[in-house]
Amino acid sequence: ARSANVEKDYLIREVLLSEIISKVLVKNKQFLIENGTHILMNDCNNSVLTDEKWLEFIVMQIINNAVQYKSNDILELKICSIESNNGVKLIISDNGIGILESDIPRIFDKGYTGRNGRKNNSSTGLGLYLCKKLCSKLQLSFYIESKEEEYTKVTIGFPRNSMIFLNEE
Repeated sequence: ARSANVEKDYLIREVLLSEIISKVLVKNKQFLIENGTHILMNDCNNSVLTDEKWLEFIVMQIINNAVQYKSNDILELKICSIESNNGVKLIISDNGIGILESDIPRIFDKGYTGRNGRKNNSSTGLGLYLCKKLCSKLQLSFYIESKEEEYTKVTIGFPRNSMIFLNEE
């Protein structure tokens, strides 16, 4: 409900991606262990301009989705960041069940659960919707690519020095 007014509740500052990711992993440690999650974190030492609290929420949602939609194999989460001239990209990928190709165009629609979500009774269709909406409010790009039965890869793009600071008065 608060995502519509995120600009009234954010603090844009420089944060280290590795610190955000570590906080999320620690908060979800028991859940990740119980689900046999293997985490590979490489090169996440980039700093970005964003709101720490909302980025934690987004990363937590992505990781929880990876666990929720894992295959019967051991879940492998790969987390890294890549720096370019345009900014920094945070990439979180998994080897889970993937997303049906026909569902991908609608995964950000409010309430849309897709085929996988209908199999999982706890799906609300709000997680990715909120992530996309928050990224938009924070002027971040948010993309998902997936191949059914193989992987899902989420990319969050942080533009270089182009964050607009609203409500500074």
